[in-house]
Amino acid sequence: MKKCPKCGYERTQKDDAFVSTGECPKCGVIYEKEEAHIAKQGKRAEEERLQQLRSQVNNLWQRVDSGQEAYIYDIAYIPVDSIIDKEQFVPSFDITILKKMGLNGWDIISVVPRTTGMGGNVIGVHVILKKSINPKIKDSLKQELVSYIESLDK
Repeated sequence: MKKCPKCGYERTQKDDAFVSTGECPKCGVIYEKEEAHIAKQGKRAEEERLQQLRSQVNNLWQRVDSGQEAYIYDIAYIPVDSIIDKEQFVPSFDITILKKMGLNGWDIISVVPRTTGMGGNVIGVHVILKKSINPKIKDSLKQELVSYIESLDK
């Protein structure tokens, strides 16, 4: 049966005898009109979100163009070659991802170990990275920056 988009009431077959199938028996809303209203609100909210995102990106461009520093941050997790209970956790300590990120302008700013339980065996490291945004590279980062700024609201 139909569920009201406004109040959440779920219709029963008995309701059909008293109220039109297009109307909520509990709150009286017309389903079709309420669904259209909700869709319109969702579209308006999405347009406002995109406008705010564009504004944040434009503000960032202005700051960078005026010589102010700006950075983006990321994190990479790397398992380490710990031995736990006489068993090797991973075959090797592979920093390939860091090598690639370094070539793309990322700097390591900190490392946070990940440990197991009470024993404190290190099983990996969270590597915190930053990348400077400057006028020379900002155009190549355009889509990455949009995604980055978008992720800040989540």
